Order: sequence, then C-alpha cells, then structure tokens
Amino acid sequence: MPVVGRRDVVLDGAGRPAAVIEMVEVVIRRFDAVDAEFAFDEGEDDQTLEAWRVGHEAYFARNGGFAPDMELVCERFRLVEILKRDMD
Repeated sequence: MPVVGRRDVVLDGAGRPAAVIEMVEVVIRRFDAVDAEFAFDEGEDDQTLEAWRVGHEAYFARNGGFAPDMELVCERFRLVEILKRDMD
C-alpha cells in the first residue's frame, strides 16, 4: 500500500531508473466515486471523467473483473527528480 511521504524510483520501458517521485496523497475511493478532477490530473486520453471511466472499466474487466463499487487506491505524487541516463 502506498504511504504519503514515501519516495519511489520510476522505471522507463526498458526497466532503467528514470525518475524519483514522492507520494503526496493516498485515498481509497470507489470506482463510481472517482471525480473529474482526479481523471483530469491522471492525464490520460482527453482527460475527461467519461474517458477515464471507459478506459479503466475496460482495463479492470480484462484483468480480473470490474464492478462500479470496487475500491481503488487513488494516488497523487510529485516529481522529485528526473534521473540522468546514458542513452543506448
């Protein structure tokens, strides 16, 4: 479970360290209670709540099941540092 204040290294698509983030908020929320602000901040697709719900419902249905009242761990983080990398 994420913890506010914890820092994590984010990996790129090749598994190399790319950035450091710090968790600033962790909220347990039902799928059907996720709001437009959270969907916008997540930054996917066109950033609307409708697009967020369609995309995430499809994702959860493919990966074990979906229910409108399922609980999600909603996280907010801040970028602490972009790590320098050698380009291959």
